[in-house]
Amino acid sequence: MTIPQLRYRYPWRPGNRIELLVDGENFFPAMLTAIDRAQRFVLLEFYLFESGKVAERFIAALCDASRRGVYVCLLLDDFGAQKLLLRDRQQLLAAGAHLHFYNPLHYYGNLRRNLFRDHRKLLIADGWLAFTGGT
Repeated sequence: MTIPQLRYRYPWRPGNRIELLVDGENFFPAMLTAIDRAQRFVLLEFYLFESGKVAERFIAALCDASRRGVYVCLLLDDFGAQKLLLRDRQQLLAAGAHLHFYNPLHYYGNLRRNLFRDHRKLLIADGWLAFTGGT
């Protein structure tokens, strides 16, 4: 598909802005700010989400958002969240966040299908701010 075809298929909408955030040191703080500023909802999808310093910051922000009445839904890859500790899962749920897992591991049949995973990170805050990428 050529660039003119892309423009026709996905025309630019006035009032939109794109900003390239290179690496987690830029990407994650911007995402956390969006969560802190959200008023209606936060939808977050991660492939890799494991307990640790970065996850603690996201969990705190998501819990704070949920407690102030923001609808929070976190969708995690089943394999990529294997190292998310039970206490962190429970903390999210106790704050009222919705926690779901996709692409579950299969221990039977064709085990190669477990390898079909991506590293995307998606965040949508209040329907007007979105982050996408695979940092």
